[in-house]
Amino acid sequence: MRVLLAHNRYRIRGGEDRYVDLLFDLLERGGHQVVKLIEDSRKIGSKIAAAKEMFASPEAVRDLRDLLDRGAVDVAHIHNLFPRLSPAILDELKRRRIPVVMTVHNLRLICPVATCFDGEAVCERCCRGNGLSCMVHNCRGRRMESLVYGTAFTHHRRRRVFERCVDRFIVLNGFYREMLTRYGFPAEKIVIQPYMVEGGDGTAERRGERYILFFGRLSREKGVETLLKAAALLPEVAVRIAGSGEDEERLRAICSQRGIANVRFVGYLQGWELSQEIDGAAFVTVPSEWYENFPYSALESLVRGRAVIAAEIGGLPELVQDGVNGLLFKPGDENELAGKIRRLWENPEEARGMGLEGRRLAAQRYAPEEHLRRIEEIYRSVCEESGRR
Repeated sequence: MRVLLAHNRYRIRGGEDRYVDLLFDLLERGGHQVVKLIEDSRKIGSKIAAAKEMFASPEAVRDLRDLLDRGAVDVAHIHNLFPRLSPAILDELKRRRIPVVMTVHNLRLICPVATCFDGEAVCERCCRGNGLSCMVHNCRGRRMESLVYGTAFTHHRRRRVFERCVDRFIVLNGFYREMLTRYGFPAEKIVIQPYMVEGGDGTAERRGERYILFFGRLSREKGVETLLKAAALLPEVAVRIAGSGEDEERLRAICSQRGIANVRFVGYLQGWELSQEIDGAAFVTVPSEWYENFPYSALESLVRGRAVIAAEIGGLPELVQDGVNGLLFKPGDENELAGKIRRLWENPEEARGMGLEGRRLAAQRYAPEEHLRRIEEIYRSVCEESGRR
């Protein structure tokens, strides 16, 4: 099968970018021919041009036409479209009657800023298609950006471009399926297929300093401030934070101002360095305060044999089973988080047992081979419905 993968990479590489790369390799190993339409947010020029592309990108449509004119594709698999690809490419795919599959990596279909988080708490005010609240509450942190994001969101929702042009939405968990159907997306077009992950080898004995780990983007919705507050209650527990982002300076200032001496920021890590950091951890925490989807930080930790303490929000409870492969706590509650951390810190054998069970379950449920089979099944179904196969 000839497959088009379309994706706009992020400025800071995250789980979505990683999944697209893994999927490309998996499809090619499975004998498929993959054509890529890739843009990169790091290449954005003027802010005015970027704002226009949020509505429609003529350049992306031209690039798509050139690709398709050089060789037809059987199916298009869409990932992130913003800001440089834009939903305008969906109209072109629809015009050419090419079946479209879209993986829903975040909540951008129902929220201008993709998180349903207004900077302080979860928020669903824009979910029915009016992005006014994004502008009023300045959800992007800059007034002009919030205006552009809110207006573009309203424009695309009123056009119903996603509902019209996408034949199948792949969500990663039941929570996201419920969110999309609640706000008007057709249930019959939505299927659940979680991410895949390669098996890890993180069962080696830990050496050196004992610590717990957070890794990921440093932004308010990730709940890192709650982790810092919990760390302040547990001065005997070493906490390492791996990542970068717009909230890093503020988080470092909190540690300095409050004298939280047991927290160490180790910077942005990837590849072998990140694997080593995970393998050295006693366990990992995912303290998110937004409707988290299916974060690779939790999945990677589990497959490498590390228990995960996660906030009970969004799709996390479908990945982390309380008392089985980790523990859950009420999001934003530093006291409960501190209690869960203390439990596993003082009972390392319990943490190790949860980690081993997490690794077993992850290898069983999220194996690449099974993932490929399910993706191929989804591709075939939309092709058959369109009369292409």
